[in-house]
Amino acid sequence: MATTQLAKDRLTTRFDLWDKNGDGLLRREDFQNEGRRVVRAFEESENSPRGHAVISGYDGIWSYISEKAGSVDAVTRAQFERIGDDVIGEGDTGWAAVVRPHITAMAELCDTDGDGRVSQPEFARWLQAIGVKADTTETFRKIDLDGDGHLSVEELSAAIKAYVEGELDTPLLG
Repeated sequence: MATTQLAKDRLTTRFDLWDKNGDGLLRREDFQNEGRRVVRAFEESENSPRGHAVISGYDGIWSYISEKAGSVDAVTRAQFERIGDDVIGEGDTGWAAVVRPHITAMAELCDTDGDGRVSQPEFARWLQAIGVKADTTETFRKIDLDGDGHLSVEELSAAIKAYVEGELDTPLLG
């Protein structure tokens, strides 16, 4: 699958969100810091199983990116965009290897009532934690594919992929 300009623009936006200090480089701590912000937003300890899984998920994304860039300490925007193109180009295989473990950990963190699914309020809290300002009610409705009022890991994974590929407007990467 060829990467569209919209997908490239969204990779650029994600790069900028992780590059909090604006130096044009991504480092492991950029990913870990976002993981910590998300865990704190859910009032979870970084050392709890759920907190640790989220931070590890972010670290797994960094490890993949770093390895693809040549096991470097920092990744440039151009490297990040090339690697993102590769993940998108690999289709479901690339997505499953890089993003799905992270989404699974995020869904478990968001599932504050322990029912194994993400409700609309839990979803809204997730997006707020990663800095997304959007109508979460409408987005939730769009990605709740089976209409059961909850989001599964499969629905979340499909939605984030749809966002990156330009098929969904709400920025769901976190």
